[in-house]
Amino acid sequence: MERLSSELVSLFKVDQDKELCLTLLSTSIVDLIHCSEKMGFVDKLAMTLYTNTQSVVGVKIVVDSFVKIFGSVAGFDKSFDSESIDVTVYFERYNDEDDNLISMIMSIAEIQYRNISKLEDLKKMMMYDSLTGAYCRTAGLDILEKEFSRVKRSGTSACLVFMDLDNLKQYNDSFGHARGDRLLRNFALTCIENMRKNDLLIRYGGDEFLLFVDSAEPEYLIKRIQKKADASFSYGLVDFKECQSLSEAIEKADMRMYENKRKSKGIRN
Repeated sequence: MERLSSELVSLFKVDQDKELCLTLLSTSIVDLIHCSEKMGFVDKLAMTLYTNTQSVVGVKIVVDSFVKIFGSVAGFDKSFDSESIDVTVYFERYNDEDDNLISMIMSIAEIQYRNISKLEDLKKMMMYDSLTGAYCRTAGLDILEKEFSRVKRSGTSACLVFMDLDNLKQYNDSFGHARGDRLLRNFALTCIENMRKNDLLIRYGGDEFLLFVDSAEPEYLIKRIQKKADASFSYGLVDFKECQSLSEAIEKADMRMYENKRKSKGIRN
């Protein structure tokens, strides 16, 4: 931060009286470039533009569908838009020094906003299965572990459904893996479109899915999926109240799924 402050002093050719102001500005910029989520970034950007200028009375920032207004939207206004960020600054009186400072801050802000967007895209890639849109196994199980703890702690009812698509290998052999992938994707989409907000879908394996149903009556959701899905599937159902751990719940649901699959095929042990 000291290096940034000295660079700003050199850039703006200020006297000693203004060095403190630039030190505070450098602190604001450091805070800005350490933001890792968009809403927090927009808040800090508005504050940085407002508090480090002499003639600015208000700031309006638009990113994606989010709008932030800080101060008063009155007076002389000027746009400082970049590729990703739309900024309107409201001046009590126009000031060249503030104009140059805002332009410099916006150059830094644009770079950081792109970095945040890339980080969010990377997080999504790590959390969601690229083919089906369901949670990937690692991220999904982490969330499911938290849901299991919440349900056990609160004493509410919730269920886990282990689902396995029927005869996917034969389908791939007959029609090709591209159509098999489309079948998987459409099946997951059907589940997601019919789930409630607190439910979640995890791609557990190739054609295996875990469905967390935040309800004591998961059969209604299962029947809707059976009715609307292009693919048939076998499933096993377990209430979290039966289990002492998430791994036990997954194991029981898996065993019940295979029992139902055997029954549907008329296979005896």
